[in-house]
Amino acid sequence: MSVELAAASYLLSSLSSVGKILESIFKLREYKITPTPEQFDEIERAASANAEPVSVPDKILLASTATEEIIDVLTGQIDKIKEQIKDTYRSRGMTEVNKNAQLDVSRRDFCWTLHQIAQHNSGKLPDHLQNDWSLNLCSSYRFI
Repeated sequence: MSVELAAASYLLSSLSSVGKILESIFKLREYKITPTPEQFDEIERAASANAEPVSVPDKILLASTATEEIIDVLTGQIDKIKEQIKDTYRSRGMTEVNKNAQLDVSRRDFCWTLHQIAQHNSGKLPDHLQNDWSLNLCSSYRFI
């Protein structure tokens, strides 16, 4: 059974948004800057506004190669990762070390989700995900 294009599009755009959030936070982390909850909200708004548009061929490919159940599970995973990141940066009582550790867990989970999408997408990620995040955010992970 073919997946609705809207479901595939939502998953891909959610991935793009979460990837932009992680990309921004890790860039700040290079300078030892931890965003405040208010700054995180600004990062989240910008990530949603600047997420890569999902191409029609990428939507069709994912919708044609993955089942509805797979799309639902992956969408749930990416939504959970986004919530984990939000909770981390909105928590005022969490130490810097714990925030960094939680962010590393969220990054690994994001990369695992990208890996799973590639496995259900004829072994390939959409170009913008592959180039922007799999090679940058996820290059240190090797999933089998």
